[in-house]
Amino acid sequence: MNTKIRLLTLVALVGVAVGCSVEQPPATPTNAVAPAALPDGVQYSVTSANAAADPSCVRTSSYPILPDSASSPTLDTIRQHRKLVVGVSQTGFGLSYRDSVTGKMAGFEVDIVNHIATALFGTDQNTVEWVSMEPGDWPAALTGKQAKDHKVTEVDMALGAMTMTCSRWQEWDFSTQYLNARQLMLVRHSSPITSMRDIGGRRVCSSSGSTNLNELVGGHIFPKKPLVVSAGSNTDCMVLLQQNRVDAVFTADVILAELAAQDGTVDLLPADNTLKLPDEPVGIGIRQTADHSLTRVVNGVLARFRGDGQADRANTDWEKSYTQWLANLGPEQPPTPAYLSQ
Repeated sequence: MNTKIRLLTLVALVGVAVGCSVEQPPATPTNAVAPAALPDGVQYSVTSANAAADPSCVRTSSYPILPDSASSPTLDTIRQHRKLVVGVSQTGFGLSYRDSVTGKMAGFEVDIVNHIATALFGTDQNTVEWVSMEPGDWPAALTGKQAKDHKVTEVDMALGAMTMTCSRWQEWDFSTQYLNARQLMLVRHSSPITSMRDIGGRRVCSSSGSTNLNELVGGHIFPKKPLVVSAGSNTDCMVLLQQNRVDAVFTADVILAELAAQDGTVDLLPADNTLKLPDEPVGIGIRQTADHSLTRVVNGVLARFRGDGQADRANTDWEKSYTQWLANLGPEQPPTPAYLSQ
């Protein structure tokens, strides 16, 4: 071995002996902060969404009422299994969420489901299987048409401030309307956005699979188009807003009000009637069957819950539940139901 080779070998051995790290990446400074991870399913620069809703149907009209005791293959199977499988968001504070103290589901929509379970089984105790899901899960969960990369639990019904649309009616049933909603926008205190008309060129987030995303992408409501961002849930949109990765969250007022109630650093922008945003009638999405029997029993439960036909609705179950969970939205009256002629 010549002198040059011996010298190179010696240097290499010394480097190993003393833990030389010449080829290692530089150490991260102790005061460095790693960037926050993005929630799963976030997409920037969204340019397409679901097909626009078909306006040809009367989207708030549902099937006429059946009594709680009605029999059908669908109802009999549910009663035999003594289990109603219901998809909800489990983070929708005020609507449907899991209470961290009791471990139980709570909220306005949970009250409705418990009334349905009582009608079907005589009690709501241990008869509801709550399945956590977001708008993007509804088609697979309610129709059983599973996408290859979208495995979700099939459910009997789903709630989550679900907007009643004609295109959704083609895939599943809706109950009669149980809540009025409108589309609003949430921004940070420091935001230069003071009106929904100011979002041109700014990053606005809505959940994938929602009607709100359709309005952002395909509508011509806003004077200047925003940069559309989609996320797996409205909660994920809220996280992006808190991380300064989007400038606004756009969805139903009932959802935004509850998000704002949990974060004092955000503002709910006022409604702008000049934009002519479509109404957001809210109903329960129900798995479609030939006789629509579950839908019709649910409609009977909702009629009692709303106090349909009562002159004084001050003490109805709807009013009590709304006051407990959604009073921060301001005074509201239960919707008037509409029924199909058949």
